[in-house]
Amino acid sequence: MDGNYLDSATLDNTKALEDQIFYPPRRHLCPERTNTMFSLDRSGLFCIETSCNRNRRGAQMKPCGIITLLTDFGLEDGYVGIVKGVILGINPSARIVDISHLIPHGSILDAALVLQEAWHFFPEGTVHLAIVDPGVGTSRIPLALETSNHCFVGPDNGLFRPIIDQYPSSKIVHLNKSQYFLPEISNTFHGRDIFAPVAAHLSSGIALHLLGSPVSDPVS
Repeated sequence: MDGNYLDSATLDNTKALEDQIFYPPRRHLCPERTNTMFSLDRSGLFCIETSCNRNRRGAQMKPCGIITLLTDFGLEDGYVGIVKGVILGINPSARIVDISHLIPHGSILDAALVLQEAWHFFPEGTVHLAIVDPGVGTSRIPLALETSNHCFVGPDNGLFRPIIDQYPSSKIVHLNKSQYFLPEISNTFHGRDIFAPVAAHLSSGIALHLLGSPVSDPVS
């Protein structure tokens, strides 16, 4: 398997996924679904109770102004600060919450687990920016998805696979509308040049469908 991608078979068979149960907080769940318990184990991600149907009706997420940030950048240089600066340059009122910047470098699996454990604890309307991107500069595409009244932005490398498996009706787009990027795109820092600007625009109320073309078969 290409080390730049995480497929569903890896998720199913990885020991790290066994016997981990997360309980999303009731106060932040969509009012159209009951409290949901789900499990990550050898059989993969599954929902025990019903999931939200709001996105199936095509309703646009109303942003709450929060952007979470998950990366493997570490804390010894300025990369995290640069990403935050790009976000605030587009949406000065954004509230940025750090989930972690200590993901092992390039570990898509660790990032997927941390994101899956954390995102449910944020209010509806949150934009989740995840940048663990060992395939930056390759043919992997940048994407954004909306589901359960949350948005997610990052590379199409398996990072969002647990979320897409849980919510198969997620709206997913290939980020290809360059007017929502920085003017110059580096081959090595899409987190700064593509993902951070897109997250900022989503948090400002730009609709997902304006950011790119629909995707039906993501790696994520």
